[in-house]
Amino acid sequence: IVCDIWNVLGTGKIIYKPSVVDLDVDSKSLEILDAVESFIGLNVSGRAQTKTKIFYSYLIPKEKGRTTILSNSVVSGIGIEGQVLGNVSGNVNFQNNQLYIGPLELRSGGGKATVTGSIKPNPKFGSTMELTIDANRLDLKATLPSSKAPFLTGLLSGHSKLQGFLDPSRGGGKFLGGPIDAVLDNVVLFNIPLQKGKVKARYEDKILFFDDIVADKDKKNVYISGLLHPQGGSKIVFLSDSIFVKNIGYMPEIEKIFLDSQTQLNGF
Repeated sequence: IVCDIWNVLGTGKIIYKPSVVDLDVDSKSLEILDAVESFIGLNVSGRAQTKTKIFYSYLIPKEKGRTTILSNSVVSGIGIEGQVLGNVSGNVNFQNNQLYIGPLELRSGGGKATVTGSIKPNPKFGSTMELTIDANRLDLKATLPSSKAPFLTGLLSGHSKLQGFLDPSRGGGKFLGGPIDAVLDNVVLFNIPLQKGKVKARYEDKILFFDDIVADKDKKNVYISGLLHPQGGSKIVFLSDSIFVKNIGYMPEIEKIFLDSQTQLNGF
């Protein structure tokens, strides 16, 4: 059979008795569907190009998994909960009744992150999901839901392991969560240039909590905390040690007239 519809081309064969499906499916450029959001419980956006091999055979014992799906994808402008992350490419495969994620390579700016994980059936909770993320100087642009302009930018390096349940009766993947430990270089906070920062954060129930970010500014510390909520109620608070006004960098032409005056940065 050959089927070409909605930018999707499928070729292969279907045998009815015994049931066997062997298809090759190519998509040219598709918006990520709402089905992805309903499955993992996250608002995901982007345009995908995929090459997929689908095989099913009734002759395979059910407990071993009759369906195999091998997919290689490229997603441009991928975003999660309103945060645009970059472009991602790699494999997502379904074999032996389990979904294997990655390795996926996320690129933004000159940096990248590697994402691996799996979704496994669980008789008590529906399915369990696990994601491991390792970033190396990934170009970060964090925005608030009320504004398209980033409030925090920098080059992110670090590690995170997220775990949770995928149970449609309990809201999909809303229970996905875990700690995030990272380092930021070339930090800019609300247009104020900083230096390197250390990040302690956690992701819980679709909310990103900044428990403790400490960044360098003029050899002093700037302390940042708060949360990003996709439905509103986000809050970012920062406070610094005393630093020279002339070294803040927000309005250099004005700041330089303050000579040796010092102040504390404080905002929300």
